[in-house]
Amino acid sequence: MKRLFKFLKPYWIFVVLAPLAMFLEVAIDLFQPKLLEEIIDVGIMNQNLDVVVSAGTKMLIITFIGVLGGIACVIFSTLAAQNAGADIRRSVFTKVQYLSFAKLDKFGTGSLITRITDDIVQFQQFIMILLRMFVRAPMLFIGSLIMSLLISWKLSLIFLVVIPLVTYLTFAIMKRVLPLFSRVQKEMDNVNTRVRDNLLGIRVVKSFASSRFESSKFEDANEKYTQIAMKAARTMVIIMPLLSLILNLGIVAVIWFGGIQVEAGGMQTGQIMAFVNYLGRMLMSMMIGMMLVFVSRAQASAKRVAEVLEESEEEDVKAGISHDLRGPIVFENVDFSYDGGGNKILHNLNFTINQGETVAFLGDTGSGKSSLVSLLPRLYEVDSGKILLNGIDIKEISRHELRKNISMVFQEAVLFSGKIKDNISYGRPGASDEEIAKAAEVAQIADFVDTLPEKYDARLSQMATNLSGGQKQRMAIARAVAMRSPILIFDDSTSALDAKTESEVMRAIGEELDCTKIIIAQKISSVANADRIFLLDDGKIAGSGTHKQLLKESDLYRDIYRSQFGEVGEVNA
Repeated sequence: MKRLFKFLKPYWIFVVLAPLAMFLEVAIDLFQPKLLEEIIDVGIMNQNLDVVVSAGTKMLIITFIGVLGGIACVIFSTLAAQNAGADIRRSVFTKVQYLSFAKLDKFGTGSLITRITDDIVQFQQFIMILLRMFVRAPMLFIGSLIMSLLISWKLSLIFLVVIPLVTYLTFAIMKRVLPLFSRVQKEMDNVNTRVRDNLLGIRVVKSFASSRFESSKFEDANEKYTQIAMKAARTMVIIMPLLSLILNLGIVAVIWFGGIQVEAGGMQTGQIMAFVNYLGRMLMSMMIGMMLVFVSRAQASAKRVAEVLEESEEEDVKAGISHDLRGPIVFENVDFSYDGGGNKILHNLNFTINQGETVAFLGDTGSGKSSLVSLLPRLYEVDSGKILLNGIDIKEISRHELRKNISMVFQEAVLFSGKIKDNISYGRPGASDEEIAKAAEVAQIADFVDTLPEKYDARLSQMATNLSGGQKQRMAIARAVAMRSPILIFDDSTSALDAKTESEVMRAIGEELDCTKIIIAQKISSVANADRIFLLDDGKIAGSGTHKQLLKESDLYRDIYRSQFGEVGEVNA
């Protein structure tokens, strides 16, 4: 939690003013029982109405001042908590942008959403309570104890029983409830993951009439969350009745023994009433255990947020002299695994792609095609070996520069809500309208955009649900083309296009862009015109050559061809 408290530093003035305002409220709160004592012992017992009116007026005035102090404390604590929370949220979001894919995979999308939203809100609530209740409670406790001792040290001996008992109960329950709230947040992660997966895949769910199945999976996650949340709540519920019982027993004891002293002439009735008030205030200040639900949840949430903030970012070199990355791409003895060790996805890859060449990687699902191209922009790091661009190890190039020189079109065409032109120029915000239109023309999406009333200012819905699958893929291709990078990667990104449109897109890219093109595909028709085709089998290069060469020399390639066309022959592209 210390890691997050640093975010309060810029707002130290609010952090200081909130306790000061609370100090004013507590001071007035402590003064009121003394005025009550005066009203009873001096005013009522002596039938002196002037004292009653005077003391009563003072109580009204200082109560109003105390209310102002309480309001000021709420305002200052809220300003500190909300501003710090906004900074934490910004820092976590920024941190996520610079985490490696491997670390993002480790946290999971659902968990990150929970940490950025619910966990930070829990910490904000804790800050507000800390600057109000956790400041008020110690002040009220110490002040009430001193005032009680001044009234009667003999009656104050009751505290020797009450205080240790309340302290023990408070910490015993806190010890039990803290692990429970850590589990509560983890189960909330699962609920968020289920909701996210369902909403993103709602078309698949409805297409397969799987609503009941998805509802049952959500119900299972929701039930687990509810059960652990209820268990934590039941543990917290115990503390209030127990502390109330102790408070009431303490009051009974004060009245009992105080009454004996009144009869003996050692105390007055007003003093007993004042003492009871101070006892109530002191024990209520010790009922900070009621706030344990916020403390425990905040501690669990702060730990989860700090885990993200303390995670190391992608290692990178400082941006310096720019590099000329137009040149051959060389893989030297490259091994790769997602777990960084045992389960190898790629094995000892050695090949060269020349500048301006169009190469394709073909293979079965799971052969490592997408993993291979993810290594080039350093979305993942190689386990061993190295990758060179124009003779430069990519680890010696800043990620920003490297990725600005590589345009990728992914398997899933992810577009953002907003204008079409903003999506196309996403990787190159300074692109002119003419360049955006040209990129759309190359991607064979310009004719569609021209039919829209607002043209390139037309807005896409969230996840671009107002486009078809083919339109989304062509829009994603236009985005990559607009970057005009020296390397262009297609990761099975034309699957929603018909053969004619796919051929026109590739022809237009070849004519418009002087770049190296890397194509990941499962269909031979998509790669037949490539300068070279690399066959991947179980993470290894099983062969390479042109389409005609592989048909003659590779049994694996012929098997793939037969599975798609039925017999060996030429593919007309």
